[in-house]
Amino acid sequence: MTYLKSIFFSLIFLLGSFNLVAQGPCDADHTVLLIDYEFSPSELTIAPGETVAFINVEGTHDVNGVTNSITGDPFNNPEDFYLNETIGTTAGTCMGVITFSVPGVYNYECGVGFHADLGMVG
Repeated sequence: MTYLKSIFFSLIFLLGSFNLVAQGPCDADHTVLLIDYEFSPSELTIAPGETVAFINVEGTHDVNGVTNSITGDPFNNPEDFYLNETIGTTAGTCMGVITFSVPGVYNYECGVGFHADLGMVG
């Protein structure tokens, strides 16, 4: 009976792992890559309701649309947004998809270390 339980739990673990891997990529209307201390592209024009996927290609980055890490001042974006710090891969790591519902100009940066000081802003 213990042998069957082991097989059962192993099967559940494998199916759960497959489910994590099988999830779709960062599907969005637009894509921004985080690579070499920059956002590419660093500027986008989008319509309200459109989505932007942020893909980390190597390095450790976040996407901070709340508070400027250099000045400490709020960005005063029409809507605040933030994606947690992630470690990128050469294939690209999906950090998340943000839907921008309120029209306006949005500013953001990578607040990790001195990345914003080095020009990693959008």
